[in-house]
Amino acid sequence: QHIRKEAKNGPHYVVAGEYLDQLVRTPDGWRIKYRILNTLWTEGNREVATGDK
Repeated sequence: QHIRKEAKNGPHYVVAGEYLDQLVRTPDGWRIKYRILNTLWTEGNREVATGDK
C-alpha cells in the first residue's frame, strides 16, 4: 500500500502481486540477482506510486 496525502486524484494506491526472485550466494550472504514482480491487481490512484502530479 502506498499513501501520498498531497496526490491530486486520491491519496491511496494498493498493489497485490508476487515476486519471482533469483538468488545468488556471495561471500557476504544471499543476494537477489534479479526480481520480477507479477502484478495480480491494483486499486486506487497510480500517481501515488509513480510520483506524477
